[in-house]
Amino acid sequence: MKFKYRLKISSLITNFRIIKIVKFFLRKNVKLIFFLKKNFYFTLPGMLSENLFYLYLKFDNDVGKQFFLFPINGKIIAFATGPLNDKRGIGRVTRNLFGHIGELINFKKEFGSLSLSKKKKFKSYDLTCVDVYFFSSIHWCKSPIPNNSVVMIMDVIPLVLKNFFPTVVVTNWEKNLKAIANKCKHVVTISNSSALDIINLLDVEDKKISVINPGLEKIEVNEHAAVEIPHEPFVLFLGSNDFHKNAEVVIRALTTSSLKNTKAVFIGDNKELKSACANFRIIDRVVFLGKLRDSEIGFVISKASVLVFPSLYEGFGLPPLEAAMLETPSVCSRKPAMTEILANSALFADPYDFVEWSEQIHKLINDTALREKIIKKAKARADEFSWKESSKKLLDLLSSV
Repeated sequence: MKFKYRLKISSLITNFRIIKIVKFFLRKNVKLIFFLKKNFYFTLPGMLSENLFYLYLKFDNDVGKQFFLFPINGKIIAFATGPLNDKRGIGRVTRNLFGHIGELINFKKEFGSLSLSKKKKFKSYDLTCVDVYFFSSIHWCKSPIPNNSVVMIMDVIPLVLKNFFPTVVVTNWEKNLKAIANKCKHVVTISNSSALDIINLLDVEDKKISVINPGLEKIEVNEHAAVEIPHEPFVLFLGSNDFHKNAEVVIRALTTSSLKNTKAVFIGDNKELKSACANFRIIDRVVFLGKLRDSEIGFVISKASVLVFPSLYEGFGLPPLEAAMLETPSVCSRKPAMTEILANSALFADPYDFVEWSEQIHKLINDTALREKIIKKAKARADEFSWKESSKKLLDLLSSV
């Protein structure tokens, strides 16, 4: 029995080492990662969550669908399911839009309004009945894209910050994704800032673009989460170690005299930042928690003194508003779209000036009146964003194009 137990432990350790080696190898081979994503990951059908799986019962066949068909106003909308697999922002937006559209549509009534021909094709999952295709992420679009397609482009970060991204990624945007954006019938994006970048960098006509802000949902908080966090005031960085996330400016801010006693917590795939923390001699004041469940993230946000959001660019910027709903104020980069979405709802700092970051963080930790004012305004701003309203606007657009 002991031998079997040791053998099992040994096998787990071996598998863990193999996974680490594979991940290390992939990180060093950007072209291979891109090839695998483009040819395998971005071709997968999406998996519905249990509370939405019942929707598949509308079809005679419920296996592996690249599109889910929604009937509305005598039309049929094909909603691409692939982005449901995404574990980051794209997946979150997709799942919310998909779920709320499902709630907004009266399937029995809408299906009944379809022609007999469309009903038959709908039930047998014959895509020739589709009037409009919707892709919540341009990355999941196959080329050539159907002419009657509406595509969501949340941002064009690799074109705005070309020097920070691998050549293969930038080239894909300049050639393949730009062609898709120009061929599709309509483009949806999430902020006016992103819309301007799409017009300027993808050469898309402004009349072909609609801005639909994403909604917000209060993150669940697990008050009993087994997560070790500092007892002292701490700043929270939430996100991966992507180039444009600009975490180092926060690390450098922590070296200043005004923040010499302030600790920091990092959540996400960002453990590579440990070496930077060691180089700047603040490693003893930093906690890396890795990836957490949503309710655990909610717990940490609710206990943080300040959320820091130092991105060089964002299409929207949900984390500061989500933090506001848990009464945690934010310091954000003075960059689009943060200044558009978060005006008067956060403090801002130059993304390249660590001294200003230190000053703004220090203010929010120590100035109680300012802190309460920012939290109040941020919560009011957060209340303006609703997934139900966003989904309704999208559904109206899809049923009218």
